[in-house]
Amino acid sequence: MALGEADPDELLARLPLRTFQEWRAYYALRPFGDHVAALRDAVMPYLFSLAFGGKGARPRFEDYVIGQMDTGRKSEREMAALLDHWARRHNAGTRRKRARS
Repeated sequence: MALGEADPDELLARLPLRTFQEWRAYYALRPFGDHVAALRDAVMPYLFSLAFGGKGARPRFEDYVIGQMDTGRKSEREMAALLDHWARRHNAGTRRKRARS
């Protein structure tokens, strides 16, 4: 585990209440963990798709968050379509950039 403990119950049993409250206050100010990392990792691809995406529907931020805002497992066909969508947006931006050079 990230906290170096195999059993969270044992950690909570040894952790003083004041320390636990301090960590909760810190988390309220600066969230951390995998879900926050997934959101942070989605920002740049989303911004690139806004800046360099082709004409058409505006992308949704949720589409770039891997695993966290997903409503369920995607089939192989759905994943291929998603990757194809990202590739088309990226390639459209690259073509426009080359055309301007």
